[in-house]
Amino acid sequence: MKVLKNKKKGYTVSLEIEIHQPAIDTGMDKAFKDVSKTAKIPGFRQGKIPRNIFEKHYGKAMLLQEGISDAVNATYGDAIRELDLDVIDFPKNVSVGEYKENKGVTFSCDVDVRPDVKLGKYKGIKATKDADTADSNKVDEQLNQLRENFAEYKETDAAAGNDDLVSLNSIATIDGEPYEQWTRESLTVKVGLKNFGEDFDTEITGSKKGDKKSFAITYADDFSNSAVAGKTVQFEVEIGDIKEKYTPELDDALAKKVSNDQFDTVDALRADITEKLTTQAKQKSEEKLRADLIEALVADAKMDVPDAMVQSEIDYDIRQYEQQLKQSGGSIKQYLGMIGQSQEQFREQLKEAASKRVKSDLALSAVITKENLEATDDDIKKEIQTLLPTADTDEKVAAEMAKINLDGFTRMLTQRKAVEFLIEKAKIS
Repeated sequence: MKVLKNKKKGYTVSLEIEIHQPAIDTGMDKAFKDVSKTAKIPGFRQGKIPRNIFEKHYGKAMLLQEGISDAVNATYGDAIRELDLDVIDFPKNVSVGEYKENKGVTFSCDVDVRPDVKLGKYKGIKATKDADTADSNKVDEQLNQLRENFAEYKETDAAAGNDDLVSLNSIATIDGEPYEQWTRESLTVKVGLKNFGEDFDTEITGSKKGDKKSFAITYADDFSNSAVAGKTVQFEVEIGDIKEKYTPELDDALAKKVSNDQFDTVDALRADITEKLTTQAKQKSEEKLRADLIEALVADAKMDVPDAMVQSEIDYDIRQYEQQLKQSGGSIKQYLGMIGQSQEQFREQLKEAASKRVKSDLALSAVITKENLEATDDDIKKEIQTLLPTADTDEKVAAEMAKINLDGFTRMLTQRKAVEFLIEKAKIS
């Protein structure tokens, strides 16, 4: 094999490769072994036909065609490895020259490779990091939500007010015709929830058990219930039981109850919530910082983005959708039908996010190359043991490594190092 031409334009490399006769002979031998297993010639068993007899019966052209095809594939792979090309798509514009016996053949093709990236500023990127502490208001919100979760409703003789549960008999008509969905006995309404509209809640507020009311409500065109949107509904209601909401005090007894006796005091419960929210705030701020730095890195870099890489990312996204839908008994075809999109429209919808990921990958790869970053065997071992604490020996780590896509795993760790490098060198306020 000899590379006669290796010319790069943008991210496309044009190759011309000479295949020598021995490679073609090897391909022909392989082709003969495959086809002779099923070939039939009187007087010979399948798989036992001599090569010269086979060629006399079937001719040499078929073996030559298959041999050249096999040699092209093998030689192409050898050339890619020899030239150390990071190929991102199948070869295109493949053209095989005329074969001359004992002189081999030449073929040419174009192949897309990972594009070069010209980095802009990647050291000293200015970024702002959000606070790592829990918002005290959010702590209070969670504590109040726990109170709400344990609220009780008790019957009252008082007039209906906000948050009360009101049982009523209702007759609803539209243009004199019954509207069955809202015509019921013992219909329960929570005042303030606006399930029947804000005006309905206003009408029954202040009512007492046994009261009878007649009123009409005209609903807006954009009301959530399309059956009554833009229409006037006449109501005849009789108020039944009214239950008032009782929210428990935030005390030590409630702290024990909501935590299943894990915490004896409100202070201990508050401390636990604060710790969890602080952890969440820290994770969120770190994720945002990483995203901001990568976005700045990409914005200041110059690169061409091959469509093949974007389409590959879209393919990955669709496979993820298919797996998730399959788990729930669905399919991508059913999903597309439900959202009213074609496969092409769905792919186009995914394109922007896929392109963004490709740009981030290319920019981070450029940083990795520029700074000679790598994930060591020790890095890989530590990460596996972090993810799987049971892998506590070298043998168990090796067993886990055999199960995973090691190249992809290593690339993930190396990219993480690149992001850590950006953080280390950034000007963060």
